[in-house]
Parts: sequence; structure tokens; C-alpha cells
Amino acid sequence: MPVKAGYLNVRQDLLDAGIEIFEMRPDSVSAKSLIVDDHISMIGTFNLDPRSAHLNTECIVIIDDRTINQQLSQTFSEDWQPDSAWTANPENEKEASLWSRILTRLSALVPTEVL
Repeated sequence: MPVKAGYLNVRQDLLDAGIEIFEMRPDSVSAKSLIVDDHISMIGTFNLDPRSAHLNTECIVIIDDRTINQQLSQTFSEDWQPDSAWTANPENEKEASLWSRILTRLSALVPTEVL
């Protein structure tokens, strides 16, 4: 929940900057994947946060292959459908379980430097 708390603190700034964000629905499966450009992709366990960078043992594979990138892009397009993900909106928080919302709010009280 600490990562989500950190994300929620900057979500509106990202949206205001014109960044389109898709959030996975609570009942869907998520993976940590990123398309950098038309040929570079990243897939792994790494969260893009200080905790993953400094505290956890995480891994990520960087792939330089247009075909794999296109396949990942197709997968993203399918995963962004309304039955798996929705466009970022504070109203989406109502869909999370009460326990998840409590843990996220408690995590938000921890200073970012600690996370």
C-alpha cells in the first residue's frame, strides 16, 4: 500500500500535466511493464519508486525488439478495456476494499523518504 499512497499524492498533478493514466481494477491481474518507445520495453517486478530502487530485491528486463514491443502494446490495448482497467479518477477508490483504503491512508502518513 505504500506505493499506492505515494502515487495518490501525485496522481492529480500527473493528470493535470496531460498524462493519460490507466488504473487496473481491483479484480484484475497487473504486471509491471512499460513501453519506452517504438522498440524498447521493460518487464519485471520493479516498481518505479525509491523503495524498489533502494530497499527491495527487484528485477527488470529491458528488451530492445520492435516485435516484442508491438506484442506488449497489443496486450496493453486489451488490458485497458473497461473490464480490466479504467481511466484514473479519484472516484475509482470507492471500488477498493475498505481494508485496502485504510492501509493506503495509513501508508500516506509515512514520510516519502522512508518509503
